[in-house]
Amino acid sequence: MSWGHWLSRHNVYAAVTVVEQGTNTPLASANVSITLTTPSGTVLSGSASTGADGRVTFRGRSREHGTYIANVINVTKDGYTYNP
Repeated sequence: MSWGHWLSRHNVYAAVTVVEQGTNTPLASANVSITLTTPSGTVLSGSASTGADGRVTFRGRSREHGTYIANVINVTKDGYTYNP
C-alpha cells in the first residue's frame, strides 16, 4: 500500500504587486500582510516585504483541492498610506 499520494501536499501561491498610486511605479520594501483561506475555510496568514520590482510571492502548502482566496489585509511603508 502506498501512502505517497494521500500524504502529499501541493504548493499554493499568492503573488502581490504594490505600486504607487498615480504613477504605477513599483514600491520596493513595502510590508504586505495577507490572509489565505483554504477550501475548507481554514485561514492562514503571513507578511513579507516587496522586492525592487514591487512584488512579493507567498507560498503555502496544503493537501486540499479547490478554490483558495487570498486577501491583502494591509500594506505598510514609511511615508505611504495603504489605499485598497
